[in-house]
Amino acid sequence: MATFTPHVGVDDLVFGLTAREVLTLLGPPKAARKTARGEISETRGPAQPRVTLAADRLVELSYMPAAGALVLDDEDLFAGGEGLRHLRRIQASYGPLFTHVGFVVCLEAGIAVTGFHDGNLAQKAVTVFERGRWDRFAGHLAPIVLR
Repeated sequence: MATFTPHVGVDDLVFGLTAREVLTLLGPPKAARKTARGEISETRGPAQPRVTLAADRLVELSYMPAAGALVLDDEDLFAGGEGLRHLRRIQASYGPLFTHVGFVVCLEAGIAVTGFHDGNLAQKAVTVFERGRWDRFAGHLAPIVLR
């Protein structure tokens, strides 16, 4: 079980760690690539988060259900068909939700999710990020309200 704290990180994987510190915590990546933005994206397999480093700092973590429980406010975000319920709770606790290129984003929680609309666990993914990371998309985010 991994616990997400908005804009801080997941357990010991706190935003701002260096690449060396991430390596110490997670071991070597199976693959690493440079993104179009000049960042480094590292993968270690489905049971580990995908790590994004910018200027040698951890800025984003992406999780698939194979990584196990990802907990926010005492609730597992990957629990069965609870996707919409989790999104409603995030909206109520942290503020507005937006959509952008297939993701539902809550800037105040520092979270972007996909696959939460249909209850299909295999399609779920959660990306958590440091404060300000998605601000560049502000003009492209479409507000949504879940009832």
